Amino acid sequence: MVPLGPLNFSLAKVLLEERWGGDFIVSLGKINLLTELEGYLAWVEDEIVGLVTFTQTDGEIQVVSMDSFRDGIGVGKALNDAAIQTAKQRKCKRIWLVITNDNLEALTFYQKRGWQMKALHLNSMVEARKIKPSIPLTAENGIQILHEMELEISL
Repeated sequence: MVPLGPLNFSLAKVLLEERWGGDFIVSLGKINLLTELEGYLAWVEDEIVGLVTFTQTDGEIQVVSMDSFRDGIGVGKALNDAAIQTAKQRKCKRIWLVITNDNLEALTFYQKRGWQMKALHLNSMVEARKIKPSIPLTAENGIQILHEMELEISL
């Protein structure tokens, strides 16, 4: 696990723009600029296999994105653990994130690792699309993307 920094940020930015369709991510109506995020890159040999980004405000860390590019080798778990460990080291009161209602795989992943449902933001994706029109209406699994779910771990 390598912290995002000046030497590797351009690599991370390319991956994030490909994955998230631009240079910002909308979460609960807030724009998170990729250039302002902290995070970690997961490497295997000379290949980036994962990336987690986050922001810290008011004694809390929000995980903005978590992407594993290789399944079955523990990348997601390592990224999740790194974000939680960072929040603990910084003595944050909680770590939290937002996923959309279609992302059943992520919901399963996070719940298995102790994340708890904090809030359901009904129809929030309607407002998000006003900020970022490229957000699709329907996910690849056929589920309409309508709501955001807030998950947290209290520390």
